[in-house]
This record gives sequence, structure tokens and C-alpha cells, in this order.
Amino acid sequence: MSGTDNESGNGRRRFLIALAIAAVVVGLPLAGLAMWWGTSIALALSRAATPREAVCPMLPVDDGSLRMDEMELRRRIAETESAAARRRAQCQVCAAEEAVDVALIVDTSASMRWPATMDAAAERARMGEIEKEAGPITETPGNDRMLAEMARTAQGQDRMEEARRTALAVLDTLPGRARVHLFSFGSFNGDRVEATQCSVVPVGRYDNLQRAPLQAALRGLRPDASGTPLALSIEKAAAAVKGRPAGTPGFVVVVTDGTETCRADPCAAARTARAADPLLSVTVIDIASNQQTACLAEATGGQVFAAGKGADVGRMVAEALRTPPPSACIPRPELAPRARAP
Repeated sequence: MSGTDNESGNGRRRFLIALAIAAVVVGLPLAGLAMWWGTSIALALSRAATPREAVCPMLPVDDGSLRMDEMELRRRIAETESAAARRRAQCQVCAAEEAVDVALIVDTSASMRWPATMDAAAERARMGEIEKEAGPITETPGNDRMLAEMARTAQGQDRMEEARRTALAVLDTLPGRARVHLFSFGSFNGDRVEATQCSVVPVGRYDNLQRAPLQAALRGLRPDASGTPLALSIEKAAAAVKGRPAGTPGFVVVVTDGTETCRADPCAAARTARAADPLLSVTVIDIASNQQTACLAEATGGQVFAAGKGADVGRMVAEALRTPPPSACIPRPELAPRARAP
């Protein structure tokens, strides 16, 4: 055998010896680890009731504690549901935009036959002259003299026509979804004095601001009532707007030239209506500069406007609708803001 072959054989032996040593060094620990792991698994399987418990051990649970935790969780869920129910009851669904109820009271008492240019002070002075010359107006001579004086008013120039024009101006500026309740004073009937004296008549209700029927109803009003039942008219008007959507303001607009003549207190009636309906206000359109009607607005947070300022009243109503109501409400789905597209 040559020297080259000897060197080659010695190299193979050295490689095999090194491989054997490496196998022993690496294999023995791996064998030991495998033996330990297998023994552990076998021991766990022998102690566990199921293979799952052997692989995923679970801590022992006290069934009584678990039931207590479940009861506590159910209690908290009940409290949350109760709070949500209370919130739903307190927070009404918001009304649609521009939804508003307006009760319009138009004075149709006999004094509305006086000229629109005659204020309350001039009227009192003229009535004093009539009573001095013809006697009390509660008696026939005085009453006839007063009616004769009123008949001298030029057509289209009386307070009634001014009130009509002002009321129409109010309607022209109201939101399109407004619901209007129109009231006037009852026409006097000599054969039914008790039923017609100091009475208030609901002329009609007009949804979605039905302008044509409203205009026709206003043009049909005549100054033929026997008194000025302001207190009763406010009570009826406040009741009419009480059924409006929750969270929306209610408005009573009174177009009048005089004071209460039916033995009632309109200021107290306004305060009572406001106390029962905090979102209600009474606005007065003063046809004859009669300051005694200002208490109606003062008692309810409303305003007083002069004759011919109907457009200002409508703008005031529109402005009030833009003011958030004091009581919260839950937005309707169609009113909820929509997410913008990316």
C-alpha cells in the first residue's frame, strides 16, 4: 500500500471518530430531553381526566364564586339597561327641522272698527266724549252713538284691516312646515247672548302652513264680537300648541287693540300657560299702542311689536327655531349627520 493510501485511510478514521464523538455529545442531551419530555407527558396524561386537561391545565374553580360573578355581571347589565331606559324617557326624539306650532289670535271685538291711526289714548278720549254727550255705551243711546262714530271710518282703514295685513305678513315669513291654529272672538248673537258673549272660536288648524285657506280665513274675519276675552283665548291657544313635537318651541301670537273686558286676568293666564309649558312664548302685536297688553309677553319671554310689524314677528319665530332647545333630545335617523365619503 502506498503512502498516499495510508494517509487517506487515516483521514477517514479521524473523520469517523470525530463524527462519533459529535453524535455522542449532541445525541445524549437530546435523548435525555426527549426522555424527560416523554416522561412529563406520560405523567400528565396519567393524572389528567382528559388529554385536553393534560395539555391545557386549568386552575380549579369554585362553582359558588363563579355563580356570584355571574350574578354581579347580570346586575350591572340591568343597571345599564335601566339607565338607558330613563334616558330614552327624558330625551325625546328631536322634531324635524322648521317644525313649529303657532297659535294666532286675531281680535275681532267691536273696537277694531276704529281707524288704524287712532291709538288707545285717543280712543279713550273719544269714548269719554261720546258718553258725555249720549250716555253710557252700555245703554242703547250711547252704544248707537259709538257705532255711528265707528261707521265713519273709511273702508280699508280700520284696525281690523290693519290686523289682517299684519297677520298675513306673519304667515309670509313662517317656516314652510309650520302648523297654524287660528282663533278669533265669537260673533255676538242677540238671541244667544250667554253663548256668544266673551267667547273664543277656533277658526281652524292649518298644517304645513296652508297659505291659501289661511288667507281666506283671515279675510273672512269681521269685528263683530261683544267683548275682548284675552285670557280665555290664551288658554285655548296654549292648549292647541301643547301637542307639538317634543323639544320644539310653541308660539302664541296675539293681534289686538285692547284689554281684557270679560272679567278675567290675561296676565295670569299667560303665566300659568308658561309654567305648564316652559317652551311656550306669547308675542303681542299691539294695534293701538296699548301698553296694558305688554304683560302677556313679559310673563312668557315673548315680545311686543307695533302694528304692521308682522314680518318682524315671523323673523323672530324663525330665529327662535335656530336656537337649540333647553332640553336635550335624541336626533332622528334622517337628521343625524352622515359620514363623508373618503
